[in-house]
Amino acid sequence: MNDSDLFQITVPVFQHYLPRMRAIVSGLSEKQVTLIDESLAPHAFSAALHLQSAVGFVSRTIFPLIGEEVPEPGSEEPSIRDLLKLIDEVDSRVLHIEPDRFNGAAERIIR
Repeated sequence: MNDSDLFQITVPVFQHYLPRMRAIVSGLSEKQVTLIDESLAPHAFSAALHLQSAVGFVSRTIFPLIGEEVPEPGSEEPSIRDLLKLIDEVDSRVLHIEPDRFNGAAERIIR
């Protein structure tokens, strides 16, 4: 896999999904907002933690490939406001990544 491939299989995909995650979270009705703290299944994390983890996956995938630090995910049990802030911060960074930022990504060792 080369640098261009790594860009193509990450950045456009996440540029597509981050705004949709934001739309889901920001589109919750007042009644639905309480569901964000509920588990998706017995003994599972809350929906909020699953969303936080999904945004973290974007960060942990892309930023090491371009030599940047991965931002901290934030609070342990994020609120709607925390999730929207995290999504917006990561989306803003991902939106402005150009393919040349991936130069050398295929050789980078990520730990």
